[in-house]
Amino acid sequence: MNGGFIDSFAVVEAPLDDVVEAFDLLHLDGAASLIRRGISLLPGSGDAEPAVRSAMVDGMALETSAKLEDLGSQYVDLVTDELLDASIASYAAPRAKRRRSPTTVPDMLTEYVLTLIERDVAFEAGKVARSNQLFRRNHALYKELRLSEAGRAGIWELRHHANRSVRVSAAVDSLPWQREHAVRVLEDLAPQSMTAEICLKQWRAGKLNLDW
Repeated sequence: MNGGFIDSFAVVEAPLDDVVEAFDLLHLDGAASLIRRGISLLPGSGDAEPAVRSAMVDGMALETSAKLEDLGSQYVDLVTDELLDASIASYAAPRAKRRRSPTTVPDMLTEYVLTLIERDVAFEAGKVARSNQLFRRNHALYKELRLSEAGRAGIWELRHHANRSVRVSAAVDSLPWQREHAVRVLEDLAPQSMTAEICLKQWRAGKLNLDW
């Protein structure tokens, strides 16, 4: 689907219903929800052959096209290639391997990023329990990473990440060792992020607890 949302509706070989099921299996609830909404805009497209779907896309009204285009924009924001690759790899791995926690700093940083991105996807899909679970996992990774210089440096470097939630979390988590610089990053992010604004206020008031 990352090749182009509307184009995928027309040419993807698998039935769209199967595509939705695949995203459900990968726990990418946001992506599955967006595709379901796309299918609802083109009734019958869920189990239609590619040629039939292609005709549906070619003949759809401008209003429908605009709505499908909007879903595509949301999909691109929610489902990065990095997240998709990691979800597929996690699903394909043996169960014992999936249960093993990362132990190296690079691996922990990778999971740190993925938990933040997946948390946004889960929250967007209304999966509050899953979102909270990912938030707790991310914080546990933070507490491990902050114990080493490499881990602290890795978190701080993530202030440049393309995903805004990752940038915000990296800045907030780096406040104890990058006080002035992290505050400036949060000041820049605050107009677009309520989380950044709230954490900045709590930090300045001496009420931000990163040790829970």
